[in-house]
Amino acid sequence: MSVQPEPGAARAENVGDAVPPPTRGALPRPRLWELLDGDARLTVLRAPTGFGKSTLLRQWAHRLGHGDDRLVWIDGDDPGDRRRVATAADEPTVLVWDHFDTIADGAALEAELLDALRRNPAFRLILAARSASHFPDALRLELRMTTIRSRDLAFQRAELQRLFSLAGAPLDPQRLEQLDRLAQGWPKPMSELAMLLASEPDEAERLDGALAGIARRFLSEEVVPTFATLADPSWIDFVLASAVPSWVSASLARTITDDAHAGARLDELAAQVMLTVSTEGGERAYRWPGIMRTALLDTLRSRDPARLQRLHERAAAWFDAHGHAAEALENAHTAQDWPGVVRVVERHWSTLMYENFAETRTALRDAPASVVATSIAAAAIRDIFLLRWRVGDELLLDAARGSRLSDPAWMMSLPIQDWEQTITDATAVMIALRTRGEMPLARRFADSADALLNSWLGAAAEPGLSLPSATLHAMLQVGVTRMFADDHDGAVESLRRTYRFSPRTPGDPSAPNAAVKTALASALVGDAVQTEQWLARGDDDSVEVWPPGTVRMQRMIAAAIAAIERGDAASARALLGQLENRTPGEYIWETAYVYARSRYDLVWGDRRLGLRELARERERLARWFAPGSTLGPLLDAAEAELFIALGLGTRASTLLAGATHARLLVPRARLAVLTGQDEEVVRLTTAGLTDAGLTARDQTQLQSLQAVAQARLGERRLAAGILADALTSTDATGARLGIAAAPRTELLDLAAEHGLGERLAAVMDGLPEFFPRSVDVILLTARERTVLHELANGRTIREIADASFLSQNTIKSQLRSLYMKLGASSRERAVALAHQHRLLDDARYEEA
Repeated sequence: MSVQPEPGAARAENVGDAVPPPTRGALPRPRLWELLDGDARLTVLRAPTGFGKSTLLRQWAHRLGHGDDRLVWIDGDDPGDRRRVATAADEPTVLVWDHFDTIADGAALEAELLDALRRNPAFRLILAARSASHFPDALRLELRMTTIRSRDLAFQRAELQRLFSLAGAPLDPQRLEQLDRLAQGWPKPMSELAMLLASEPDEAERLDGALAGIARRFLSEEVVPTFATLADPSWIDFVLASAVPSWVSASLARTITDDAHAGARLDELAAQVMLTVSTEGGERAYRWPGIMRTALLDTLRSRDPARLQRLHERAAAWFDAHGHAAEALENAHTAQDWPGVVRVVERHWSTLMYENFAETRTALRDAPASVVATSIAAAAIRDIFLLRWRVGDELLLDAARGSRLSDPAWMMSLPIQDWEQTITDATAVMIALRTRGEMPLARRFADSADALLNSWLGAAAEPGLSLPSATLHAMLQVGVTRMFADDHDGAVESLRRTYRFSPRTPGDPSAPNAAVKTALASALVGDAVQTEQWLARGDDDSVEVWPPGTVRMQRMIAAAIAAIERGDAASARALLGQLENRTPGEYIWETAYVYARSRYDLVWGDRRLGLRELARERERLARWFAPGSTLGPLLDAAEAELFIALGLGTRASTLLAGATHARLLVPRARLAVLTGQDEEVVRLTTAGLTDAGLTARDQTQLQSLQAVAQARLGERRLAAGILADALTSTDATGARLGIAAAPRTELLDLAAEHGLGERLAAVMDGLPEFFPRSVDVILLTARERTVLHELANGRTIREIADASFLSQNTIKSQLRSLYMKLGASSRERAVALAHQHRLLDDARYEEA
């Protein structure tokens, strides 16, 4: 047997007129000709109508040269041709049989042909059929057999490109990709579309509509007539109903159609290779090809729109009950069953929000707010999406403020069977409030959920306890909320517990996700050792959570902060450089990056530029720096230290005035050291070092600053002991930046006196000295501040005196003192200098 090189090659004489001519303009398909040219004794083309089985066989037969071989072509159930079968089966023959499905006695003929294949090694059979019931693939164990299926016959991208080019209607890669997605390479609709675009080029601008029209015509002319000829007219109704869900199982088909024979019907459709079969949740799942499903839905919509809606509602209920969240939401949304949409979101939001973000957002956007309000969990997820659209309303906040989900006692009074849903609801609200920047309220929900989680763990305590994924997710979100709601110890406890109970299954993100977030919590308190240990546990780039890239971003932020605290400028700079192109997920993670950036600028960067960037980020992310947040006071501390590093002591003093938050003790003590207020340093550091909530970084910094102050006060032995403690703290946390931020010369002198020189030098090695040896501060009395504010408001001396019940002479005396401290000679200059030094600003953060 020889194969001619081109499609137009002369056919063998003995092919004769029995072989129909190739379809005019059909795309040459060399890759499929090679399969037919092979040495298989039996070749079966098995695919639905419209996949080009006949076209391919005609092309192949007309380009084939057989020499002495004889080719016999039979089309369907032709009695005249059937008489030639017996003779052909005993000769060196290639028998090509198209439309084998139409044969009345197919089973008997199939047995006869198989017997001929076994008897005559020179006999070769090639046939086309839709049904999988003829010549099953198991025959390959006995015969050399090739099966060419619909996936083989489907046009590949390169073939599509050539098809449209040959038709004179070339398409760009984006359009080709669109077509490939819509039609999945189905040859007949694609060929008709190519001819349509060749005659009507403007249709290229409406590819979806043009293809849909072709699909509907194909359905009405090719598919529906197949079922219309059957004795049972319910076939058409069943076929239309089976296309309503994106996939259908026997159980689902029975539910939506009330057809007891649904499973058998699906198997018959699959046998005719109209449906593809896969597995979903342990069941056989049947799917219509995309373009066919679209055409069937269009037909059903035009015939009976009310039935289409009922079918979607039934499908939504079935999918919901069987845990298929995305499919349940899709069908409820399509049916505009808004209570159904809310019910699905309430039950499955943790899956939908992370795996089906766009679909969930759209469904909640379309659902009436009055219906969403019936579920606080759905209201919470809707609120998250509203904030991403930069819009919002008070629906969630009103519900959250009055919700009993923030009451631990009420939560624990519920029956155990309600705990999982209750925790899930509280978690949704917690995330939404965190997304809003409502940290104190979010923390209340976190504490309430945690109380119920503790009860759950206590009730189910046993070795090897495995928690449901929803419970693990709640535990993780409690930890994240506490991390950003100023509860470091509670955050670490929840996150470590999440890690401990998470499965260690390859590909499961729970454990590495919890590890990375624990690393970030450790980084925010300056513990580089703990940060790096947890990063090692979470070092899995395959972990994917929503939004994509979030865990990677968190890992890089934690690593950057740890590198900064260790004094590793190169690593910190590289990590921060990569983070400049980050894609934010929940904006709260952005605040941690802003903090890392400001810490880097303090030591190695452009501090003035850093201050400007910090001001810009404060405005952009203001809601996440509000009172009750973790990052608000941390950034206040970072800003104050940038002022101090630039010698702007008055600006730092103004920022810190009246602030009592624990995170601001360090810059207050540092400013006191650099302005010579040693007794104030001892007072502040002593109070801070006895605080149970003291962080690792703050402990080292307070110890080093206290050591300097005590040495200045003459308590050098005591100071040396405190310095030794600071060095021990540095060894434990790996955070060199804390001790290096104290006045270096004084620390080095103290260390040299008491045998700590080498230890301290090792800590200081390679670190720049980024604070000046002293700074000036304009210190105003409370009365002077009041007078300054009155001046800035345009009040006269008489008005200020009357308002304060003081004499004008007293006010004039205070003004002279104020002018002298400011270095001003006039009211206008005093106000200008006050603005320059930020003396008119109020402190932003107090103890939460």
